[in-house]
Amino acid sequence: MIGQLMEEVKGLIEKGEKSRILRWADESVDPDTLQDEKFSVPVLTTLLQMINKNSPDTRGMTDQISSWENVFKLFLSTKELKIRFLDQMQHLCASLDFPAGMMEGLLEQCYEIGLIGRDSMKHWISEDSSEEKKRALESCSSSFLSDFD
Repeated sequence: MIGQLMEEVKGLIEKGEKSRILRWADESVDPDTLQDEKFSVPVLTTLLQMINKNSPDTRGMTDQISSWENVFKLFLSTKELKIRFLDQMQHLCASLDFPAGMMEGLLEQCYEIGLIGRDSMKHWISEDSSEEKKRALESCSSSFLSDFD
């Protein structure tokens, strides 16, 4: 069941069908599935990859995130999903070798439009001490990070 839903939503994402995704989820996906990490995390990853593919620079990506805000919110219904989303943003930036300002720009945009909250940010910042996390945090300004102390 989840596999079929995943294929359907990925197809809609690839076509840029924001409003159809919202209708599709309302008609076809129960709330428990939307809260299931096995479903929502891969969907969030697909959204981030699509945004990066369509707009590889930070400004373009932040604009795209705003444009897809309602779709992101659909799949970010729990604190745990928000933390996993932050992990996926970190992995995306790492795969691009942390371009200057990208990690902070994406985090700031997601925070400003309400995709993530202070608690999720605080948890993500302190969650682990992997080399990738250290690089992600180093790519953000101390003044930005201090907002989440």
